[in-house]
Amino acid sequence: MIFEECEEDQRGAGGGDLLAGIYYPGCETESDILNTFFGAMHNKDREELETIFSNEFLEDPEAVKNMDKFIERYTPSYSNLLAAWEVNDTICIQLRRFDAFICLHFDNKQTDKISSIRVFDSTTEDEESISRYDFNQDEMGIDFPD
Repeated sequence: MIFEECEEDQRGAGGGDLLAGIYYPGCETESDILNTFFGAMHNKDREELETIFSNEFLEDPEAVKNMDKFIERYTPSYSNLLAAWEVNDTICIQLRRFDAFICLHFDNKQTDKISSIRVFDSTTEDEESISRYDFNQDEMGIDFPD
């Protein structure tokens, strides 16, 4: 286990993916997926973004259609990252620029791929309520707040 610390000016542009935190076995895959997610979203690179989604997700026309909507609506970058945590095979991130928590749920079969994204409104939800949410009940795809 490794503990990493970084200064505010080391995050995001110029600092790459350096984030404060505790690194543990298995963390590398999550870190790679987040790097791809942030890079592809920032560059609006749909092809690169598709590399981190499960086959089942990519075979669902509604999920793929919502991916375009998601890319247009959210363009997260490490510089906007306020918090990130893991709960039940899901990485949740909170972004500075949006009133949203974006939760990336990993597929049960392809454990290194995302099967669904759920966006929570951060004005009505918090980390505690999201941590109690059962992401396994979600269907394939991207779910936006009303």
